[in-house]
Amino acid sequence: MDIRTEITELRDLIYREMEIRHSANEARHEAQDKALVVAAEVLQHRLEGMNQFRETLTSQANTFITREEIQLLRGSTSAKVEALAKQLQALEVSQSSLQARLYTVSGLLGGAIAITSVLLTLFR
Repeated sequence: MDIRTEITELRDLIYREMEIRHSANEARHEAQDKALVVAAEVLQHRLEGMNQFRETLTSQANTFITREEIQLLRGSTSAKVEALAKQLQALEVSQSSLQARLYTVSGLLGGAIAITSVLLTLFR
């Protein structure tokens, strides 16, 4: 064989090897591109799920009572409790007054009955 033939054969072998490697590289790049697309779709799906969850939390948080509202309710409740305590105290004072009157009336009535009883026995 002459040297030109050997060089041509070597060159052809090198070109075939380059084509094989080029095809393998293209296949690898296509596989990587497909994997990247799939990963991006999965990530997009997860982000959508996270956004839905965030929206759910936000809408749920909007239904909660605020600190200001609690303080207002607490203040109005305290005022109502104080008013009720004053009314209760007034009722207790009124009750004790009525009890004192009742004791006085029952004492007077008992005295009147005793006096009537004594008078009846005397005049009989």
